[in-house]
Amino acid sequence: MTTTNAIDLNAEETAANRRELKARERRAAAESKRRIEAAHAEAAEALRTNTCPTCGRKVRRNLSLTGWVQCEQFGAPAFRKDSTAAPCDWQGFTQ
Repeated sequence: MTTTNAIDLNAEETAANRRELKARERRAAAESKRRIEAAHAEAAEALRTNTCPTCGRKVRRNLSLTGWVQCEQFGAPAFRKDSTAAPCDWQGFTQ
Protein backbone atom coordinates (compact mmCIF):
# COMPACT_ATOMS: atom_id res chain seq x y z
CA MET A 1 0.00 0.00 0.00
CA THR A 2 1.36 3.39 -0.90
CA THR A 3 1.51 6.30 1.48
CA THR A 4 -1.21 8.14 -0.43
CA ASN A 5 -3.57 5.16 -0.16
CA ALA A 6 -2.86 4.85 3.57
CA ILE A 7 -3.59 8.54 4.08
CA ASP A 8 -6.82 8.24 2.09
CA LEU A 9 -7.85 5.21 4.16
CA ASN A 10 -7.09 7.03 7.41
CA ALA A 11 -9.04 10.07 6.22
CA GLU A 12 -12.03 7.85 5.37
CA GLU A 13 -11.83 6.09 8.74
CA THR A 14 -11.57 9.42 10.53
CA ALA A 15 -14.58 10.79 8.64
CA ALA A 16 -16.56 7.64 9.43
CA ASN A 17 -15.58 7.93 13.09
CA ARG A 18 -16.71 11.56 13.16
CA ARG A 19 -20.05 10.63 11.57
CA GLU A 20 -20.55 7.82 14.10
CA LEU A 21 -19.64 10.15 16.98
CA LYS A 22 -22.11 12.78 15.74
CA ALA A 23 -24.81 10.11 15.38
CA ARG A 24 -24.16 8.93 18.97
CA GLU A 25 -24.31 12.52 20.21
CA ARG A 26 -27.66 13.05 18.43
CA ARG A 27 -29.06 9.83 19.93
CA ALA A 28 -27.85 10.82 23.41
CA ALA A 29 -29.37 14.30 23.07
CA ALA A 30 -32.68 12.82 21.91
CA GLU A 31 -32.72 10.37 24.84
CA SER A 32 -31.90 13.15 27.29
CA LYS A 33 -34.70 15.31 25.87
CA ARG A 34 -37.14 12.40 26.14
CA ARG A 35 -36.21 11.77 29.81
CA ILE A 36 -36.51 15.46 30.68
CA GLU A 37 -39.91 15.71 29.00
CA ALA A 38 -41.10 12.61 30.87
CA ALA A 39 -39.90 14.06 34.18
CA HIS A 40 -41.66 17.37 33.44
CA ALA A 41 -44.86 15.51 32.58
CA GLU A 42 -44.66 13.49 35.81
CA ALA A 43 -44.20 16.68 37.87
CA ALA A 44 -47.05 18.43 36.04
CA GLU A 45 -49.33 15.44 36.67
CA ALA A 46 -48.35 15.40 40.36
CA LEU A 47 -49.16 19.10 40.59
CA ARG A 48 -52.45 18.66 38.70
CA THR A 49 -53.59 15.82 40.97
CA ASN A 50 -51.87 17.26 44.06
CA THR A 51 -50.49 13.78 44.77
CA CYS A 52 -46.89 12.65 45.23
CA PRO A 53 -46.10 9.84 42.76
CA THR A 54 -43.81 8.20 45.35
CA CYS A 55 -45.77 8.20 48.61
CA GLY A 56 -49.25 9.47 47.71
CA ARG A 57 -49.18 12.52 50.01
CA LYS A 58 -49.88 16.05 48.79
CA VAL A 59 -47.34 18.10 46.85
CA ARG A 60 -46.39 21.75 47.18
CA ARG A 61 -44.61 24.31 45.08
CA ASN A 62 -41.21 25.43 46.22
CA LEU A 63 -41.13 29.09 45.34
CA SER A 64 -37.32 29.25 45.31
CA LEU A 65 -37.30 28.22 41.63
CA THR A 66 -40.01 28.48 39.00
CA GLY A 67 -41.67 25.13 38.36
CA TRP A 68 -40.16 23.33 41.36
CA VAL A 69 -42.64 20.90 42.95
CA GLN A 70 -41.96 18.59 45.87
CA CYS A 71 -43.72 16.22 48.23
CA GLU A 72 -44.95 17.87 51.43
CA GLN A 73 -42.79 15.32 53.30
CA PHE A 74 -39.60 16.40 51.49
CA GLY A 75 -36.67 17.80 53.43
CA ALA A 76 -35.62 18.16 57.03
CA PRO A 77 -38.25 17.40 59.70
CA ALA A 78 -38.78 21.12 60.38
CA PHE A 79 -39.84 21.67 56.75
CA ARG A 80 -42.15 18.66 56.40
CA LYS A 81 -45.92 18.87 56.75
CA ASP A 82 -45.82 16.12 59.42
CA SER A 83 -42.43 15.88 61.10
CA THR A 84 -43.39 12.57 62.75
CA ALA A 85 -44.25 10.85 59.45
CA ALA A 86 -41.74 9.19 57.17
CA PRO A 87 -39.82 11.49 54.82
CA CYS A 88 -40.23 11.38 51.05
CA ASP A 89 -37.52 12.45 48.62
CA TRP A 90 -39.67 13.11 45.53
CA GLN A 91 -39.29 16.44 43.80
CA GLY A 92 -39.60 17.55 40.20
CA PHE A 93 -39.76 20.47 37.81
CA THR A 94 -42.70 21.31 35.58
CA GLN A 95 -40.61 23.41 33.20
